Amino acid sequence: MDNSKELKDYERIAKQIAKTSDSIRKKYHALKTKIKEDITLEKHFKPIVVSLKQMSKILMRNLNRLRKKLMLRRIEILRKENQKKMKKMMMNMIMVMMMMAIVSGWIIYDFN
Repeated sequence: MDNSKELKDYERIAKQIAKTSDSIRKKYHALKTKIKEDITLEKHFKPIVVSLKQMSKILMRNLNRLRKKLMLRRIEILRKENQKKMKKMMMNMIMVMMMMAIVSGWIIYDFN
C-alpha cells in the first residue's frame, strides 16, 4: 500500500514538474521573442523618437517664450489703461478742486 501511495505521489510531483517546466519554457520563449521585438522596434523607431523628443523640447521652449511675451504684453496693456485712468482721475480731481475754490470764493472767476 505504501508503495502505490508513494508511486502516486511521485507521479503527481512528476506531472507538476513537467507542467512547471513547460510553463517556464513558454515564458522564456515569450520573453526572448519580446526582447527581440523590442530591439527591432527600438532600432526601427529610435530616430523617430529622438527627433520627436527634440521637437517637443523646441516646442516647449517656444511655448514658454510666447507665454512670457503674452504676460509682458498684458502687463503693458494694464499699465497703459491704468495711466489713462489715473489721468482722468487727476483731471476730475482738479476740476472738483477748482469748483470748490470758486464756490468757496478763493478764486474769483469771471464768466463774462
